[in-house]
Amino acid sequence: MRSTEIRKRLASASNVRIRILQAVAVTGLRTATSVFGIYLILIFFSGGCGNSEESQKDSKPQETAIDSGLIPEFPYRLKKPDWKLKLPGYMQEISGLTYAGENLLGCIGDELGLIDFIDVSTGKIVRQVEIGEHGDFEGIEVAGNRIWALRSDGKIFRICGYESDNPDVSSFATEMDPDCNAEGLGFDAGSGNLLITCKGDPGKGKNRKGKKAIFLFDTLTKRISAEPFLLIDPDKFQTFRNNAISGGRLDFFDEEAVNEFNPSAIAVHPVTTEIYILSANERRLVVVSKGGEILAVKKLDPDHFIQPEGIAFDNAGNLFIASEGGGKEGEIRRFDWARPAGK
Repeated sequence: MRSTEIRKRLASASNVRIRILQAVAVTGLRTATSVFGIYLILIFFSGGCGNSEESQKDSKPQETAIDSGLIPEFPYRLKKPDWKLKLPGYMQEISGLTYAGENLLGCIGDELGLIDFIDVSTGKIVRQVEIGEHGDFEGIEVAGNRIWALRSDGKIFRICGYESDNPDVSSFATEMDPDCNAEGLGFDAGSGNLLITCKGDPGKGKNRKGKKAIFLFDTLTKRISAEPFLLIDPDKFQTFRNNAISGGRLDFFDEEAVNEFNPSAIAVHPVTTEIYILSANERRLVVVSKGGEILAVKKLDPDHFIQPEGIAFDNAGNLFIASEGGGKEGEIRRFDWARPAGK
């Protein structure tokens, strides 16, 4: 068991310490001590998900999102990675990426249903977890002691106690429209919910035509939102670019903000809460606020990002992008965050 997990469980135990000690006055010291000991045992050795997903939610208040108008340059140097890693041959088609804490990245491929954990400091694979089903997997997120994985048909998989020898795997049908072609899975620590991007049709509904949809999956009810959490209109990219130019923020947009946009991966910035979305076909990175404002449209170098389909942040806000190899080795690149003053 990792040290951070032990500290978390000790903190959980301390929350009931007062209640346990109050039992001294009623039942005596020996009884209270026994009860507290049993509680510690349950805390330390329970490996499953329990009866609630509440522990996934971030209890800390989220910081205010960055006002992009105050930043003259995009906070990541996308042409100059601070770290990169070539992946093993069987990981040519990496389609999902997540940060698992303690310098670990989790990766999933398209068809195998196999999750690899890579130590960023060494570049070595240190753990593998099997989902138990094959299929076109398109996203992965680690939240607490759970792994969430997305298949392109919209089916969600939850792997509890993934650090144990016998993880518990459950699956949930979302009944998403097959034309959605679910291609990205993100985790919002503030709400504890998952974000699912549609590469294809956003479905029938008011004002959806020609737009790309992001839906919410509630990790408590195991249901997907009937209406999109966000609708992104690629036809408005140029309008936002023009506004950026007038505000002195040209570095946030390409010289030509084309309106082609087919989401392939999604991640929420851990500090600003802004949403970063990859579009593999166009090799683009799009940044939006939770209110739907388009903050940036950046082009990725096609020589280094053959098919970018994985995106993640570490706790410090450093950005990881994984690209499929196009028949060659896949690759992960890290771009350190140029943290604005006051953040």
